[in-house]
Amino acid sequence: MRRTYFLIILIVFFYASNGQEQPILNVGVGWPFYTKNENAPHYQLKVRGYPFVSIEKSLFIKVNNINRIGISPGLGFWGFSEDHSSGGLGGTSTQELKHFSFHGYAKLSIREIFSKRSKNLFNFGVISGMHLFTKTKGETSCTSMQPDWCNSIVEIKKSGSDFFNTVYYGFFMGLQPKISSAQKKLIRPNFEIYYYPNFIKPSYDSEGVIKVAVLLAIHPKRKTIQKLSSF
Repeated sequence: MRRTYFLIILIVFFYASNGQEQPILNVGVGWPFYTKNENAPHYQLKVRGYPFVSIEKSLFIKVNNINRIGISPGLGFWGFSEDHSSGGLGGTSTQELKHFSFHGYAKLSIREIFSKRSKNLFNFGVISGMHLFTKTKGETSCTSMQPDWCNSIVEIKKSGSDFFNTVYYGFFMGLQPKISSAQKKLIRPNFEIYYYPNFIKPSYDSEGVIKVAVLLAIHPKRKTIQKLSSF
């Protein structure tokens, strides 16, 4: 199923890349935030996100001369660190892990201009994706007053399926500052914030993952479009 999803993403990505008036590519960078960490007297859990990268291609449908409805297939690479420890008088247990995911996704967005004066583009929509390849590595260690119970360090290398949900969904909203016709720039920024209720397994009792991102839309220059049109 994951291979089929990956193939569908690539096909849509390739088809969308043929739109000459659309951005060539959207390159995203940002940071995910885990929304629930625990710090109890005998148990601590800390999950932190690493900076992520993503690439996507948007295909828009024009309504009233505005690229209003967008479909954006994409690929992303995320990472999280997980540190948790527990223990008491009898002994302690610690675990330091790193989780990585290469995933494909698709976004459905609606764009709107709420202020005719500023003409900034606001967008909001939904996103759904699948973790295609995941990896977890790190180590776990334990100490005990009774040596026969636990005194060891174990290296961990396995799939990240215990941490990531296979399929996830989320919601997002963003802002793209208006670029006037006299300021046709090759790169145009778009600022977005996401919320994923089920990006991580329910066993982590998370309230979701928040992602803050900056998308850099790469647009072809007018001369480049004319040259492509001649072929």
